Amino acid sequence: MGKLTESVAEVLKSMKMYNDRLDKIDAKIDSTDTRLKVLETQKDTEIAELKATICELKIESNTFQQAALKNELEIIGLPESRNENLLHTVLVISKKIGVNLTESDIDGINRVGPRLGLQDLGGQKIGRPSPRPVVVRLLRKVQRDNLLKSAKSRRNLTTTDIEMEGPAHQIYINERLTRATRQLFRDARERNKSTGYYKHCWVSGGRLYLRRVDGSPALSIGSHEELDRRFNELKKSQAGGVRENHTA
Repeated sequence: MGKLTESVAEVLKSMKMYNDRLDKIDAKIDSTDTRLKVLETQKDTEIAELKATICELKIESNTFQQAALKNELEIIGLPESRNENLLHTVLVISKKIGVNLTESDIDGINRVGPRLGLQDLGGQKIGRPSPRPVVVRLLRKVQRDNLLKSAKSRRNLTTTDIEMEGPAHQIYINERLTRATRQLFRDARERNKSTGYYKHCWVSGGRLYLRRVDGSPALSIGSHEELDRRFNELKKSQAGGVRENHTA
């Protein structure tokens, strides 16, 4: 009987020893798991910070690029010909919209983008399906702004109005935008077209703006992240309003 008691005691002692070791292992696992969660949180934070920094740098870079275009405007819709006189055409347009512009006011004029109807080595047509935009660089920003302001009052300007031969084509005069700003503007219009969240969506001074309704503050949008945030906020608020109406 004494030997049995001793054997049971040894078994209990061994079990306690194993249990203690298991407790220590479990504690180490918990500690390691906690450390991993902390590291994951730190990693997520670092990634979020890096993304925010990249976004800020992109905005800063685009701001500098846009500032370099402050004296430029873009004319869209002018038919393209081999021996065209863009200087003459621009002066005629400026006179037509009520701005006195002379050759000495202009720093440069050129078309931008691939030529219309070029062919690649395989004989396939490449290039734009429409005339290339004409970029006009003025010597002074105030001159560009005057042209843009006057162009808004002549939104229906056509090639017939400036005595160009051929069918009438609508002429658009806009401020010159960087590729990033142009893409942001395009995406904003497409999203607003499908949602109708904002009554007005426009660009001024190289900056995108949204206005909810007439009289509400204009929201300045500098990035796609900010654009997403604005649309998502309205989406959530409208979804909340729908739920309230259903529960009322």
